[in-house]
Amino acid sequence: MSRTISFASLFSGIGGADLGLQSAGLEHAWGLEYDAPLAKLYTDNIGRCFVQNILDANPIKFDKVDWLHASPVCKAFSTANANKGEKQLDLDCAQKTADFIKVLEPRWVSIENVEAYRKSKSFHLICDQLGKSGYWFTWKVLNAADFGVPQARRRLILTACKSGFLPETPQPEKWIGWYGAIEDLLADLPDSKLADWQIDRLGIDKQSFLLDARISRDFNQTLKTISEPSFTIVSTVCKGMPKAFLIHPTDQRTMPVIEGTEPAFTLTANGSGNITKALLIESTGARSDRPLAILEAEKPCWTLRAMGHDGHWHKAHALISEGRGRVVQLDIKCLARLQSFPDSYRFSGRKSIDGKGIGNSVCPMMMKKIAENILGFQSLT
Repeated sequence: MSRTISFASLFSGIGGADLGLQSAGLEHAWGLEYDAPLAKLYTDNIGRCFVQNILDANPIKFDKVDWLHASPVCKAFSTANANKGEKQLDLDCAQKTADFIKVLEPRWVSIENVEAYRKSKSFHLICDQLGKSGYWFTWKVLNAADFGVPQARRRLILTACKSGFLPETPQPEKWIGWYGAIEDLLADLPDSKLADWQIDRLGIDKQSFLLDARISRDFNQTLKTISEPSFTIVSTVCKGMPKAFLIHPTDQRTMPVIEGTEPAFTLTANGSGNITKALLIESTGARSDRPLAILEAEKPCWTLRAMGHDGHWHKAHALISEGRGRVVQLDIKCLARLQSFPDSYRFSGRKSIDGKGIGNSVCPMMMKKIAENILGFQSLT
């Protein structure tokens, strides 16, 4: 880049998109976030952040920047929201985003939201303003896992450029498994176990669970070794942190074997004769009656959300075998890794705040590679 490119963000949260833009070489100017605890995390880790409701903000009073990012309010479009339907707040926030674009006239604009947002009047309101202001823009539903993030997180991404064209989306990268992303953090995590309702919800017949006798005596559990890891993050006070069910590869004769009718529920030996390293088992809350899903170590984890279907902090589990089986409880650092936050990010130490911030964030790695792709395609003037 021949000169410094500045950026700012609306609905900044704890700065996931901003971290990505910084990593791509852009210079931070300001953020705008109404939630004070989240704004403090943003300020502590990134820089200046205006703590203000965007509906009360006057775009004329904000410094102009080269790149403006926004992740407008989207609760009405989230899959976790049972009372769907576009609200006036969604439209008001979209209009304010359009106002900032019109007044600040950044060269580049990026918009991130949940997949369903593309069908909303709010999204089309923003697109109309981009067209009126002379932007070339395009949008796609992208999976963060295709950008090196160990999480299968599908999001609507719009990119826009004034006085220039946009490149094609980069070719998908090889997916990174959730286990490999946090493997080095697991040894120090606290032990945990599953509740009876979680075991019942796994959808596996207890008779089909076979466990080596030596491990059974050490672990003192049978089906409870299959843990319920859900990566849903809620904004309420956490009653339990996510966990994962991890199995260290070793000789097949000394490890547990699970057999079931569905391939996803089976631990199979690989070509070298080792058992699958780990299983991740989804949770959707005690009041749901659908079976829990199970994910192998080589796959990216599910979408990290800020709120679960039932409004409670959902759990995820891991079983680790280090001479014996054990269930461990994941922590905020693990969740941050799965969202591609750097280990250097300084969290508050309050799960309700940190979890909410992570679950609502743009994956920094995804944003970094989107920005690099655009800036590498265009020459600066």
